[in-house]
Amino acid sequence: MAWDAHTHAAFPTLYILIFTSVCALLSDAFFPGRVFLLGLLARFGQCVPSRPSALEIRGPGACFTPSNRACWSPGFDINTDYETKTPPGIVRTFNWEVTEHDQWTGPDGRVKSKVMLVNNQYPGPTLKADWGDTVVVNIKNSLKINGTGFHWHGMRQLGTNIQDGANGVTECPIPPGVSKTYKFKLTQYGTSWYHSHFSGQYGNGVFGPIVINGPASLPYDIDLGAYPINDYYLRTADDIVWDTIHIAGPPPPTSSVKTDQYVEREQLSSVDRGPRYDRDRDGSGANQLFYHELRLSRHWPAHGRDHRCLKDTGELLGQRHHAPN
Repeated sequence: MAWDAHTHAAFPTLYILIFTSVCALLSDAFFPGRVFLLGLLARFGQCVPSRPSALEIRGPGACFTPSNRACWSPGFDINTDYETKTPPGIVRTFNWEVTEHDQWTGPDGRVKSKVMLVNNQYPGPTLKADWGDTVVVNIKNSLKINGTGFHWHGMRQLGTNIQDGANGVTECPIPPGVSKTYKFKLTQYGTSWYHSHFSGQYGNGVFGPIVINGPASLPYDIDLGAYPINDYYLRTADDIVWDTIHIAGPPPPTSSVKTDQYVEREQLSSVDRGPRYDRDRDGSGANQLFYHELRLSRHWPAHGRDHRCLKDTGELLGQRHHAPN
């Protein structure tokens, strides 16, 4: 769910705080706060009555049923090598606009001097499709003076590298007042996120979840959808970067810690030492990935029924950026 950019205009800050507090209490009646403490701000946004409240119950497919989520469709299941075989899909179109807002009241009731939003929402709308679909995303840049661009984090752009959204690498920024269309096929499935790759705009609000429906390793009845857990900055990205560079200095990249415990050697390539290049032999300076292991150690039953905590290691996960060398 998302916090609408215009919601704050209809309610004074006091009412927003009361409203979100009531929502938090109601949510805790079903989901203990100890589990969702990190998602508290996202939960505030879920209480805004600007999105459908009903859960989406996905109808069973030819073999994709609540008791068997490993099978997606005839000939495609969780064991299918998605790098060589992708199911047929449909074309899904999304129309998004990037806007800029001054003196914006956020989901915590505090006023931020400036934000940038996708379709006036924080976080931005979910890009939701099925494995094998082709997505067409029409982006209109309505920022005042800044360019923008959208990167589809973790999406394999084999043959569509021009759609990757890396400003200065695969494209020029989208100028203010100009629109651009991204189009690519979803050859993977799982959960990731999209974000602006222009400056630090994702820290100002230009980001959102990606959900690609596909097979799962364990059965389930209802998909509760994306639940974004993200950093919420009270200052603008430009202010934070300025202070970081001119006061504290940028932090070293994680890969400079030469413990060799975060190096996945299958992704490293070796080179011979020569006059034009030099490289550490252990290769740790080349690795820029974060490795996270997510565990849920406790769970609480609700409504008198027991619940199982599921862990699926076969899906995409978002990751945090850090400063390069």
